[in-house]
Amino acid sequence: MDTAALFKLGYGLYVIGTELDGKTAGCTANTVVQITGSPAQIAVGLNKDNYTNELIQKSGKLTVSVLSKTANMDLIANFGFQSSRTADKFHTSGQDFVTDGAGVPYLAKHTSAVLSAKVVNKMDCGTHTLFLCELTDAQVLSQEEPMSYAYYHSDVKPKKAAAASTGEQWKCSVCGYVHQGLLPDDFVCPVCKQPASVFVKQ
Repeated sequence: MDTAALFKLGYGLYVIGTELDGKTAGCTANTVVQITGSPAQIAVGLNKDNYTNELIQKSGKLTVSVLSKTANMDLIANFGFQSSRTADKFHTSGQDFVTDGAGVPYLAKHTSAVLSAKVVNKMDCGTHTLFLCELTDAQVLSQEEPMSYAYYHSDVKPKKAAAASTGEQWKCSVCGYVHQGLLPDDFVCPVCKQPASVFVKQ
């Protein structure tokens, strides 16, 4: 079986938000699909390691910020390469955010649309949880084109630098970014902003 065939499926890029007792959490995701039109339902897939997943299990509510092509790597890295257990991501993003009627945050800019939903069912998928959600609200926020996962990889995610003469490779243990060549002591990962100390020589 050639699992590379799965890469031909289309995905978007989203920020999933939730809230419980004043505590907010958010993470990036690429699995959000409409399931039914009446009632309007979506399925959201999240890794179980994400604190956002844990909070949604308890709160039963979430928002989906549909990222537009204007979203930059700093915004994506803020929600994708650190944990809501230790960071208040909606405040550290440097971006405007608002809350929906249920008190759940979503991004007000670099977002084509926002969906608010309540969880009506869930499925254990091994490493991930699939949440079946009924929409409670939906808004188009801009006419900006939504970002696809393919566009993120081709136009937003930093490319690997050309290999230096040393041929060394250093991999970030946080986000997986690979640096080619010598690693300066003051080097900072261009993706997750971690210091040189988290890099492992390959």
